[in-house]
Amino acid sequence: MLSRKTVRFLAELYKDEYSFTDEVSLVYGRRQRIFTLKRDELHDFLFDEEYEAWFLNIIKAMKNTRRPRELLEFIMQLHTGESLLSATLNWSMEDRKKLGQRYLKDLAESLLNKYDNLKPSGYSYTDESNEKRKEKIDELKPLLELDGYIFKAPTLYQVEGSVIQEEAEQNYLEHLIEEVNLSDNELIKHHMKNAEDHYQKGRWDDSIANSRKFLEAILKQIAQLLGMRPKSLDSPYEVRAYLQIKGLIEKKEKEAIAKVYGLLSETGSHPYIAEKDQARLMWHLALTFSQFFLLRFQGYQQPT
Repeated sequence: MLSRKTVRFLAELYKDEYSFTDEVSLVYGRRQRIFTLKRDELHDFLFDEEYEAWFLNIIKAMKNTRRPRELLEFIMQLHTGESLLSATLNWSMEDRKKLGQRYLKDLAESLLNKYDNLKPSGYSYTDESNEKRKEKIDELKPLLELDGYIFKAPTLYQVEGSVIQEEAEQNYLEHLIEEVNLSDNELIKHHMKNAEDHYQKGRWDDSIANSRKFLEAILKQIAQLLGMRPKSLDSPYEVRAYLQIKGLIEKKEKEAIAKVYGLLSETGSHPYIAEKDQARLMWHLALTFSQFFLLRFQGYQQPT
């Protein structure tokens, strides 16, 4: 599923691609910036991309001027299903959201292909504005990858959508962190944010390191709440052993997390896998195991 963060970025890209602002002179010498939507150009682009007629008609009905947020909000509200109300009168909101996700994926794929296909002739790389726009659109790719989508022209593949819904998993993990009331929630969230931010910036080793750090911080703070001595908390091995002694985890679970921790510690050392794919997969592992241990601890705290 495309996350809200990705959808917002995608909406901004389309707004920038298919609108412009002009400064015009008004009466008494006053000047004002006027927004103009390149509605016909957008309609024709989506027509060539074989979007359905009802979708094209929504675009055609948009105002050409003075509504800078109309296109932006239309794309953002595909995420919530609101943009599809008129075309799906008897549908549930959940079904509208699913259809909205399909269109968001298609919109991302269409825009990525438009700039992936740029050649020295036609849209020219020597055109500075197009080159800068391509660089901005390329920033969409890492956001999509964190959501479980990989772009291999001309297709945007959903590689993990059946396994993990990224935004939901991350939001639920943050909810669990607050609910369990660990000692330093901000530290965990700091490393989570860094893991995501470094991935977007192509800093693969830093992303993996921060994925390891937020998982490590969660285990350490759980052990602290269970009474582990402070001087032993800095050893991941001793933390895992203590959690087993306290009955929070079993031997097989301790061994599993040890292996995952090893994977997260060996940044850039996994042969035959591109570094960015390593970083993406390690992010998913850290999210999943963090949630697993928080849920175990939550259950452990419940009176039997």
